[in-house]
Amino acid sequence: MDTGNLIALFDSQTGPIYAVASAADDTVLTGGDDRTIRDWPAAGGDGVVLFAGARE
Repeated sequence: MDTGNLIALFDSQTGPIYAVASAADDTVLTGGDDRTIRDWPAAGGDGVVLFAGARE
């Protein structure tokens, strides 16, 4: 965040991501259009589903 450089690109492959939260321990969580919360590795890679959203 200090430099403003791009360090990650999130690709949920299920629609837009509307919320991103980060912590000092490099945890990055996202929430998106699919109503799913994912934990993304700081080093890159696929997000791990923490909470699968309810389907209508």
